[in-house]
Formats: sequence, C-alpha cells, structure tokens
Amino acid sequence: MIIGPGTKDGHMPDVSVVHLGFLGTRHTALVSADNRGMAFSHLATRGTGALGRVVRTTRILGRYPNAPTPAGKAIKPSTVLAFAPLPLGNLERATDSMGLTAMLTPYLLVIVSTTPVAQTQYKSARPKDVAAHSAMTGCLAWFPAVRLKAADPHTGSHVSRAKLAYCWSNVLTVLDVDEIPGENQDQPPSLKFKARSRWKCEEAVAAVQWISRSVLAVLTISQRLIVLEDRSMRMTEAFDLLDRYIYHTDFFSTQLHNLVEQLDESDISMHGVVADAFYMSFKSYKGRMFLLGFNDVCIGALSNWADRLIATMEHGDYIGAIQLATSYYTGDADRLTVGLPDDAALRHGMVRDKILEMMGASLKYAFTRRRHGAGPIQEGHLKQLAEACFVASLGIERIEYLFEELYDFYHDADFPGTFLETLEPYILDQTITVVPPAVVKDMISYYVAMGWESRLEEVICHMETTTLDLDQVTLLCKQHGLYDALIYVWNQGLQDFITPMIDLLSLLIPLTSEGEVMVNDADVEFDSVNVVKIFPYLSYTLTGRVYPSGESRNEQTAIKAKAEVYWFLFSGKTISWPRGSGREFLTRTDGGREPAFPYLRMILKYDAPSFLSALNEAFEDSFLNDSPEKHLNGNSNTDSPEEQIFGSTINRQYILSILLDVMNPKDFAPADTIYLDMFVARNLPKFPQYLLLSGSTLSKVLTGLCNHPGVELAEDAQLSTEYLLSVYHPSDMPALIPLFKEAGFFRILKRLYRIDKQYAKLLETFFEDPEDQELTFGKCKLSLSSMRETYWS
Repeated sequence: MIIGPGTKDGHMPDVSVVHLGFLGTRHTALVSADNRGMAFSHLATRGTGALGRVVRTTRILGRYPNAPTPAGKAIKPSTVLAFAPLPLGNLERATDSMGLTAMLTPYLLVIVSTTPVAQTQYKSARPKDVAAHSAMTGCLAWFPAVRLKAADPHTGSHVSRAKLAYCWSNVLTVLDVDEIPGENQDQPPSLKFKARSRWKCEEAVAAVQWISRSVLAVLTISQRLIVLEDRSMRMTEAFDLLDRYIYHTDFFSTQLHNLVEQLDESDISMHGVVADAFYMSFKSYKGRMFLLGFNDVCIGALSNWADRLIATMEHGDYIGAIQLATSYYTGDADRLTVGLPDDAALRHGMVRDKILEMMGASLKYAFTRRRHGAGPIQEGHLKQLAEACFVASLGIERIEYLFEELYDFYHDADFPGTFLETLEPYILDQTITVVPPAVVKDMISYYVAMGWESRLEEVICHMETTTLDLDQVTLLCKQHGLYDALIYVWNQGLQDFITPMIDLLSLLIPLTSEGEVMVNDADVEFDSVNVVKIFPYLSYTLTGRVYPSGESRNEQTAIKAKAEVYWFLFSGKTISWPRGSGREFLTRTDGGREPAFPYLRMILKYDAPSFLSALNEAFEDSFLNDSPEKHLNGNSNTDSPEEQIFGSTINRQYILSILLDVMNPKDFAPADTIYLDMFVARNLPKFPQYLLLSGSTLSKVLTGLCNHPGVELAEDAQLSTEYLLSVYHPSDMPALIPLFKEAGFFRILKRLYRIDKQYAKLLETFFEDPEDQELTFGKCKLSLSSMRETYWS
C-alpha cells in the first residue's frame, strides 16, 4: 500500500519496497519494508457487497519524512537491512496468530507482533564488538518451533523453541524465544527472549539461513559459504562460491551515505562501506540451499553421513571411512551437519550396522587382493586397519567381532602378530580382559618366539582367568618359564596358593645336596631370576595382595591365601599336593630323611635375609593377631580343610618360636642368624602384647647383634640393638660395655655414659666415633656444660 488520499499509513511514493512476507496461516496478511527504513503490516478483511475487500495498513517501524523532529535530537538516516516474519512450524503455537516480524536496522534489532494490534516485543542494540571500519551488513533468519522425535538433550523437551539468527557485520547471534502462557485462555501469551549463542566471523556476513534445526549456513561478503552447528557455534564446513557469481545489488548505500561518511567517535563500527544486498539471492528450504546467480540458479545440499562414508570408501580410504564412521557413532564428529541426531540411542541405531558392514568389506578387500596376487600387503597398512577395527568394535561395544571375525582374517593371512600386538595395549589398560583360549595360545607362542616373555607375562596378568583354558595356559607358562603369569593363573583362576610355592621351590630341588642349597656350583645352571620370585610372592600373599599386580584381594580370598601359605611353611612336615593326589613334595634328592619344617628350612638356606624381609611385612598384618573369633575363610566350620584350621591358630609368637628353633647356630652360619636377630629385635617393640621371649633368648639375640659379621651390617645391627634395648633392660648392662665397644655401637655407648654421668668416657667415645668426628668439639662443649651443671648442683 502506498500512502495517499484516504489512507492513513503506507509506503511513501517513489521508495523501493525491498522486503515482503506473509504472516502466519493467513493469505491476506502481509508485512513489507522499504529502503528508507519504514515497515508496515497489511491486514486484509473480507468485505460484503459494494465494499469489497478492505486492507488495514499499520506502520510498525520508521518515521515519515515530514514528521516533526524531536527537540534536541538529530535524526540519523536509517533503512531496513533485514526483515522476516516468523514462519509456521509443524505444530500449533500461540505465536502463529501473533504475526511476529523481526527487523534489523543499522542500529537496532526490533521484533514486533502485528496482531491483534502492532506491539513491540523485543529490542536489542547493535553490539559494541562489531569490527571497526568493516562493511555494513545486516541479515537474519527465523527457525520456527517444531515437534521433535526425541527429547532435546539440552532442554529435555519434545518441542524446540522458535529461534532467530541475526547478524550485524561480522557478529552473529542466536536468540531463543520462549512462550509464557497467559493467565487465562483469552489472554495472549507473553514472550521471553534470550540471546543464547554468539559467533564472530573473520569478515562481514551478507546472508544467513537455517539449513536444519541445528545447522546454520552463513554467506560472507567475499562469497564464502560457512556451515555452523548451533549451540557450539563450531564451523564444520567452508566453501568458496565466488565462481558462482551470486547476484547482489546496492539497495542501501544512497540512504546510508551520510551515516558512514560522518565521523562518530562514539561508534567507529559505523565507518566503512555499505555492502550490497545478498539476502534475496540465498535461501534454504527443507535442507536444500538455493543460490541466485547473475546467470543461473543453483540448488545444493550438504552431503549426509552415509554419502560421505561411501565417497571415502570409493576413494580407496577404507581405514579413514571406518574411523569417520566411528567418530559419527561416538559423536566426536560434526554429527548435526551430516544429518545425524544429537540423541545417542538414535544415532547408534543408525550407524552401528554401517560400521560392521564397512569393517567386513574392508577386511575382504585388503586380504583378497593379496590372495589374488594384486601385490604384497604392507604390514604397516594392516596395522592401521587393525587399529581402526579395534577402536570401532570397542566403540560400538561389539568386542566379540574382534575374535570371531577380525582375528580369523589376520590368522589365515599369516599376520597374527599384527593383531596380537594391536590387542596388547587394550588388555593392559583393562579395556579387554576376556580373550578366547585359541588366541591366548597363539599369543604365548608368538611372544615367546619374539623374545617378549616379560611383556607376555604382563599381558596374561591383566586377563580375566575365568575364561582361560587353565590347563593349557599353566602348561605353556611352565614350559616357557613364565612364572609371574603362572602364579597369577594358579591364584586367580584356581584359587590355589600352594602350587606356586611348590613350582618355585622345585627349581631348587636339583641343586640341593643333603639338604644344602648349592648356589655356588659353577656346573649348575641356576635359575635365580625365577626362584627369587618366591619372596615378593610371599610378601604380596601374606599381606592380602594379588601377585604380581599388587591389587588388594577380597577379604575372604585373602584369608584363604594366607592360611594356605602359613600352613605350607610352618606345619612342620612334607605335604601331598594337590590334596588326594598322593604326590608328596620332598626337598631331598638323596632319599634321606626329611627335616622338620622342610620347606621353611630350604627357603632359609637359600636366602634367609629376603625371607625375613617378606615376613617382616607379614608381621604388620592383622591376620596374625590373637583373637578368639578368628574366622576360617569367613566361617568357623570344623570340617574346613587342614590348612584353614591351621591358619586360624597361627600367630606371631608361634612363627618366632619356630624361626628361633630352625635357625640355630648349629645349622646356620652367623651371616644368616644375624638377620633373625635383627628381625626379633625390631619386631619385639612393635608387638609387645603378642610376643613374649625369655631373658636368655633376648640375651642371645643381643650378643648375636654385637657379633655382626662385618661393617656392611654394623649400622643395621646397632639400630636393631637400640630397638631391642627400648624394651629389654639387661641386669648386667656394665658387662655388655666391652661387647658394644667391640661392635662399634658408639651411639649406644654415648647414651649409657650420659645416663651414668661418666663424662670422661663420654668424651673419649666422641673422639673414637668415626661418624661424629666433624661435630666432636660442639658436642664436647655441650657435655662439659652438663658436667658443670651437675658439679655445681
């Protein structure tokens, strides 16, 4: 409508109407805007008789040229850079009948409702962070409220909000529109607007369109098409469309000439050039984009996820295709841009079968080419394919595919090692713990052939033993000397804690002669690396930990393990194991009579210090505390096995008594018994309520400590003596002074002399102590001060 006789509102004569749109569901309701900055709503009503149709036009933006100017306020030139009514969605909303229209001027974003009466609903000023001296552009695009197949992951609602994307120059903002119902049915709803997301482009934006509910397309002033994902505002695609010669024209420069030419210190973003209009040349509809060129019209769409996978496969990059499909499944890729839903369950259902299909096709292609002589397969390429299939199978939670399909391809093509090496890190980080027996067998053979025994043991010790062929694994581990793995399988798979002791001690049997371990025989190949594993095994087991990982056992299994090991060592006799097998484990090869405590004695003969060190840790465990209600593997059934009953009675006192009896000076050299003396001396102060030794025994221990075999143990022996003297006070202490002097226990001597106020001997000891000579004079001064105080007192 043009203003004229008989019309109250309308566009001025000789101005260009540059924007036009229908309102809501009505065919007779329009909105329009011109290049002079004025906008109107036109509502037609059906007339009767001679009156015909009546159109009511209402001004919703701008000022007439002849309108009076407000006092003291200059009127800046304006125009409508962008203009759009809210389109209809796929469900009824209250906004459908409100005629919402968004308008963008060089200064303001204005949203008005046109029915029942024109009313401003929202205003927002041009942001301050628009790039200075940039091209002046403005554009906007609505996306209506729609019903969703799945709840929105951000709001939890099955109805999405209406939203508006608007942009000044290089700053794009997304505005959400919420409907707040009125107090009664006749009252229209109120609207709440919230600017949610903002994105800055490197250059001015000329047009914007919604491709889908979650994807925006932005056309820049240099004719680059940029694809953004809503909310994250992450750029996912960019295309150069300069060769499409997109149609553009100058609608606004004449109207805004004075605005950009006049200096305004308060807003330097206004100073630049007025860009041509592109908004009429770029539109979208149902996921397709329409571009109007100077010579043609182009229609295009973003390729979806399935098309992209097929294109990648056709390019020959099947590894890249599997990786891309996996990223689609997990949501790490730009899923919204390629038409995948945000909802994980829906997305997984769409992509899972495609991944399995692609893996099968890729494997057939890779290995069929080799069989048909199309050239050798590069092992590095097969390694990458295996890694991609592992990630994909684990991502879609189809671990069985790895062993039922993938492994067969590599095994049949004589590349099992590639698969097994790819499998290893997943076992070590506990991502995969269940491995079929056939694969375990091949892994053992392959790793042993490669000389990777230590790596193999670590792998086996991270597997779930309940699914292993235990007979097969134990046989192979023993055959290849994989004792860490062997112990792990016996313990975890069979809950047997005695057989590992027998297996390790069996390595010592051939090296014994009349009960003595001949570790220095040069003609005997001594497997010390494996035998010494008995000591960390004892330490871990007797403190409730899994060997060799060190993880804590559950209480019931820990009690069983401790009871069995203590029974094996301290029952005092040889045993037949497994129970009922009739195979007695003997420690003598000459047929001689077995000594008391044969297994304990053999270990002590081999390495008493290491055994006592392990036992020192075990003494800290509460299992050895005396208690009237000590559990037998979680119960008190008198029908429990012998080893469990024995375990319920063992305590520190019993163990110490056995050690003192077995490690007597007749059978063991002082170089061994000194370690028992230190063990007793250090544990007696820790557990005075559990350990009771006679004075004669303690005197022997003290004498043994003083007669230590050399300077290497002097400091440990002195420290142990100090521990012992903290709870044991010999009646003949003066008689022990020569022993302490001979042993070089200067700290003990100084303490005794200081207590007895024998200051002359104390000074003499300061000079004799080689470790204290640098500080001798300072300490002498302190001692002389003490002497003077004592004398004058």
